[in-house]
Amino acid sequence: MSVDRPGSPNIDRDSVAADVHTVLLAEDEEVLREIAAIKLRSAGHVVLEASSTGAALEAVTRTRRPIDVLVTDVMLPEIGGVLLFEQLHRSYPEMKAVFISGHSIDVIFENAPLPSGAAFLEKPYDSSTLLATVAQLLHG
Repeated sequence: MSVDRPGSPNIDRDSVAADVHTVLLAEDEEVLREIAAIKLRSAGHVVLEASSTGAALEAVTRTRRPIDVLVTDVMLPEIGGVLLFEQLHRSYPEMKAVFISGHSIDVIFENAPLPSGAAFLEKPYDSSTLLATVAQLLHG
């Protein structure tokens, strides 16, 4: 299943402010999602929020903005955060990702490496760590 991006061929990256990035935040724990969204917005990012992979894909089809960073819970309902990343990455090859889980990285990525352009945060994490991780991925 590929992501249909309405009007995406007309997106002009130069017309989007240099420091304004679009973050797709996919987290099923409402309180964590709300806190992360507030912090990301306070850092100047446009944030699309979703509580499941289906909601994340719907959010992507409703926006005309390119997705710069996916911040996702690995155990997101439906197909999970890793498969969501793989699916979106086909349409947004420059997209970075922050995978979040209550499990360690060794458990989550036991049989495969962390994808290129991705970072991992273990829960619990603080919002300053999330912001620093996103900034590092974007400005690397």
